[in-house]
Amino acid sequence: MQAKMLKAIGHVEDAAEVLQTAIAELKQYHSPGRERLLEAAYIRIQFSQGLLSSGDEWLTKRHISANDKPNVAREYEQITLARMLMARQAYQKLEVKNRVQAVSKIKEKHLL
Repeated sequence: MQAKMLKAIGHVEDAAEVLQTAIAELKQYHSPGRERLLEAAYIRIQFSQGLLSSGDEWLTKRHISANDKPNVAREYEQITLARMLMARQAYQKLEVKNRVQAVSKIKEKHLL
């Protein structure tokens, strides 16, 4: 909850730090379900900072893929995966658009 509040007021780095601390502390209690939820929340914060590649290691560690059957116990993780895939697709489209704009600007400069 504290991480959500920090993120909401724009303290994203502090929110990420709170989650990392909570994950580390939770490992002592062997609560994999809650640990997975906190990790997914941390990954979402990483995405909000534009760090789209940060989820790759998490996906491998938690054995999550787009081909998994829906599972209520892992719903938050699966939604995080869906957000990650959508963010990557949007970034790729933006990257292509930016490249096209850059090429057209270069062409304009050479035509002038």
